[in-house]
Amino acid sequence: MAKRSLFRKIVVLILAAAVVLGSAGPVRAAEKAKITVTGPLEVAPGASVRLKASVTPADADQAVTWKSSDKKIATVSSSGRVKGIAPGKVKITATSVKDSSLKKTVTVTVMKKAAAKIRVSAETKQLDLNGQKTVALTAKVSPSSASQHVSWKSSDRKVAKVDAKGLVTAVGTGKATITATAEDGSKVTGKITITVKNTAPVKPKYYALLVGNGYGYPEGLDVQLTEVPKEIRTVRTMLKGLSQEWQITLREDLTANGIARAIKTAFGKAEKNDVCLFFYAGHGVSAEEAPKILDSERGGLIGVDFEVLTGEKLAATLKEACSGKVIVMLNSCGSGSVLHQDGTAGNPAANARGFTREMIDAFSRADDGPRENIGELRDGKFTVLTACDYLELGTTHDFGKDRCSAFAYFLLQAAGCGFPGGKYSGSMPADTDGDGRLTLNETYSWVYGKVLEDCGQHVQKYGKGSFVLFERGGAK
Repeated sequence: MAKRSLFRKIVVLILAAAVVLGSAGPVRAAEKAKITVTGPLEVAPGASVRLKASVTPADADQAVTWKSSDKKIATVSSSGRVKGIAPGKVKITATSVKDSSLKKTVTVTVMKKAAAKIRVSAETKQLDLNGQKTVALTAKVSPSSASQHVSWKSSDRKVAKVDAKGLVTAVGTGKATITATAEDGSKVTGKITITVKNTAPVKPKYYALLVGNGYGYPEGLDVQLTEVPKEIRTVRTMLKGLSQEWQITLREDLTANGIARAIKTAFGKAEKNDVCLFFYAGHGVSAEEAPKILDSERGGLIGVDFEVLTGEKLAATLKEACSGKVIVMLNSCGSGSVLHQDGTAGNPAANARGFTREMIDAFSRADDGPRENIGELRDGKFTVLTACDYLELGTTHDFGKDRCSAFAYFLLQAAGCGFPGGKYSGSMPADTDGDGRLTLNETYSWVYGKVLEDCGQHVQKYGKGSFVLFERGGAK
């Protein structure tokens, strides 16, 4: 019985050991030892710099010896301090005390001259926790034959910190002196004082110009848009229900030049941080169709005098009048689209896409952003939504008892505003992330889908998709 008991204990111990070894996983190969040398690799004649050697793995013996390949150019002490003797290049080698085959060699340059002066400059000495938070510093070392390498240090890292490349980042309010020190051992420094403020963000003002050209065309030409007055008034009601506090100007039946003058008047006080919305409901025509319909070779918005406000002039006028961001919404197509909007007589309007492209191209040329291929969206001054595209009808029909364009109807609905009258539904259905804000992409995606389903039109967009068009209470 004693022998069996002993045998069982041995078996249990062996199994336990196997479990422990198995849980430990595979045994790793020993890390290959190496030496890393860090520190300035340029030194002034007569000055000295310190090199540091580290041996890996971390638990290895860190002791090394140092050697210079040419003591007439530079010497090196037992602690790694290199002293420049004469201009030239020299190899400095660190060798492990424990393993003479383990070594690392770096090349140190002894410069012709030592640094005598450092001039530190920056594009701005003012940073703002609610504005520009970073600035890159430049250090110019004189004479030019001296090492141009410097190290950076901040006098107060709670105000501003600086990295090894001289990039300063604001951390807190106050002043911090940033010092650049020559790395050639000369100990020459240059300084600059950075002030960090915490300016309250400027709250943008919102301006809206709503233009409705539904009446006033030459007598005998049946192109009156009877739904336009009610549309632009409902848009006004929608804007009043938002949290952006829009300052709204509503104008009707303007000439081409009258539209341009209205833009200058409505947006004349706008500043760089402000937002201007230009909403137009009426007729538009492409350059292709203009000669057939109007006494004009240019496309654009049609004034009640039957003159054309071209896309180029519209974009230029908006750019000149509005210092800040501009939102443009064009609920229009060519007059042919209106004459044949039921698609039962003549050709469907072939000018809608031409008009849309002409407008987008005009805004693209006037925009502040870098030039890209026409038709591609890019960030800049303008954000644009247009009602339709190629060979499409500027569709207007009855929504219940009320006649309205599909674009205006679903745009209002996207912001939770019913037509007519502007009664709110209590939410913004196009606000897919529920943050109380409607971005260009959210608005475009929702309206595009609804209009396409309703009448087959293709709403167009231009601009930065994340730009916020509309806000309601509860925005984060």
